[in-house]
Amino acid sequence: RLVVAAVGDSSAVLLGNSGADATHEQLSAEHSPTNLAEYVRMRATRSGPALKFVYDCPDFEEFNIFTHKEDGTAELDLEALEQADAHEVMVKNARNDRFTLLLIPEEEIAVSGLEDPSLPATATIEEQAITMTRSLGDFYAHRHGVISDPEVRCISLASVPRDLTHLLLASDGIWDLWEYAEVSRELLPNSSCNEKSLPLADRAAAFCEKTRAKGADAFGERADNLTGVLVELRRRAQS
Repeated sequence: RLVVAAVGDSSAVLLGNSGADATHEQLSAEHSPTNLAEYVRMRATRSGPALKFVYDCPDFEEFNIFTHKEDGTAELDLEALEQADAHEVMVKNARNDRFTLLLIPEEEIAVSGLEDPSLPATATIEEQAITMTRSLGDFYAHRHGVISDPEVRCISLASVPRDLTHLLLASDGIWDLWEYAEVSRELLPNSSCNEKSLPLADRAAAFCEKTRAKGADAFGERADNLTGVLVELRRRAQS
């Protein structure tokens, strides 16, 4: 059995590369402001109505990612997406996802534990911006619906298609630079390629170095760090 527990912007993806087709199956969704299920969850919290899920436009214009239909259900606001593109919102990865923000409004909070009575009893927290709806850190944001609870999936390996032979758990420093099918082709060459005989660790190391160089070319000093774990799924041969 495979148990996947995810928080934040790392993703687990099953990979395969049999014959002419590079295949994949994403096991965990990114907990970003574009995640509809996360939007619905956070809107139901105490702070929900005051939170903003917006595109991160360079001119600071705010366009809501979601809109509400007459029955109250939420859906992606395609008109707002077009407006954000017109305001040159940047694309953050190879899948054309845009940069987005979760905005937490300014609030005044009580300050406790101060012995000096001349110090103010309250403090103003300015509007905060975060790019995730679930996080192990960002503790202030936890007051407003961001959680550290993982999203968990349990999968029987017997149910995984046999052409999906590997599992890659990686941070967004990797996934932002590649299409999923590209990762399959890079890590799992077809049997006709000499690279197929390379040990798994060597293939992973070569891929990480190629990803590091690709990130440096695209983002320079702003390139994200990258972490990944590659696992070969060894299953019993079918009788």
